[in-house]
Amino acid sequence: MERLLKAVSLVLQRDSKYFVVVRKNSLLQWPGYTSFPGGKIASGESDHEALKREAFEELEIDLDDSCLFGPPQKVTCLLSPKFFPIRVENTLYRVEVKKDIELDVTKISREHNEHSEGKWMLPSEVLNEYHQGLRLMVYPMKRFFEGADLPDTITPTWATGTLPTLEFLGGIFQIIVPSYSIPPAEHTNCFFLGDVLIDPSPKDRDSFDLLVNTVKDLPLKKIFITHHHPDHHQHAPDLARKLGIPIFISQDSHSRALSKKGDHYFEGVEIVLSKDGDILTVWNDKDVIVMSTPGHDRGQLGLYPRQAGVAQTPEWFIVGDLIQGIGTVVIGGEEGNMKSYMTSLEKVMELSPQFIFPSHGFPTGGINRIKTVYNHRIMREGQIKRLHDTGHDSDQIYDEIYPSLDRRLKVLAMENIKKHLEKLKEEGKI
Repeated sequence: MERLLKAVSLVLQRDSKYFVVVRKNSLLQWPGYTSFPGGKIASGESDHEALKREAFEELEIDLDDSCLFGPPQKVTCLLSPKFFPIRVENTLYRVEVKKDIELDVTKISREHNEHSEGKWMLPSEVLNEYHQGLRLMVYPMKRFFEGADLPDTITPTWATGTLPTLEFLGGIFQIIVPSYSIPPAEHTNCFFLGDVLIDPSPKDRDSFDLLVNTVKDLPLKKIFITHHHPDHHQHAPDLARKLGIPIFISQDSHSRALSKKGDHYFEGVEIVLSKDGDILTVWNDKDVIVMSTPGHDRGQLGLYPRQAGVAQTPEWFIVGDLIQGIGTVVIGGEEGNMKSYMTSLEKVMELSPQFIFPSHGFPTGGINRIKTVYNHRIMREGQIKRLHDTGHDSDQIYDEIYPSLDRRLKVLAMENIKKHLEKLKEEGKI
């Protein structure tokens, strides 16, 4: 059954400017996204009651103060698309601010402090920062700032016979491709930026045809594969042959794909071997750099933008399966190495990109998710070491640390335990 949450947002307007907030990177839902103050409607609340409560909790203002605020006026409703795991129907209410007031979201009590930034902005300023890669937004928010004849409901749409395509950050298009991924993931994100298509992996011919229809008019010159696992390149050679473009892939991933799919797999496709430090394409006049991120897969590669001769924090990083927005990363098989995985996490944390784009799930703000995964792995390794030191074998370790895990996932959890033990042995700790 479809799960639909109802919410309200407060669109404070002073002259031509709106009070725009950025959600904290530490939040579980839409971390790092540009939005308006607001939240879910509690059971039994009316829209206006929820709006008043959220205004006080998040901004410490009283909407009933008619000397400061005009009456709330419904503007439009933002509705997330059907394939989202949880759909949100967010109704926007515009409130005129009659006098200059100080709003500092950083001073709100910790319980209700959901925002890292809040300021008055013109719509053009918000959109400029979005296109510069400095603001993460869902499509309905972007459509609101574009203005002009807003419909009653704003929701992403795409042409019949094509796949859903979202642009959370200016110039990076995320195509939602059905793939044979490990549950709960059902899709692999196929990104388009510059002149490159990243990880096209439709699970069947129907999905392949939809993907072809989606990308056929794009200025594509190459396909880039982050790593050799099949949910990142299934049917990618077919697409390369159909479009007449090369595939860029690491040496290790190329070799592993051939060993599993056969020597004919890339037949008729020009292969360009990518490596750490290569320039793949250009985004916003910046070079897109290849970074080696082994661990989940020995040949895995990530991508980030860099302006030549300028030392600065990159706007984003495409991490492949270094982390996931849905489910968890498995470090398994001959290609998996826990020590390399931890090192790769450290490399991306040191780079500290403003936004992270995983292969499964939606982009997030900052590196909080990476830090969380890193700290969880350290915690899990400590558990495994203590149990190993007291004589537990791998099955007993599994029973202790995964008591409620779906038994169908045991084989994957056992791989993670195995790789932690291999790392501990390599480091001389067991």
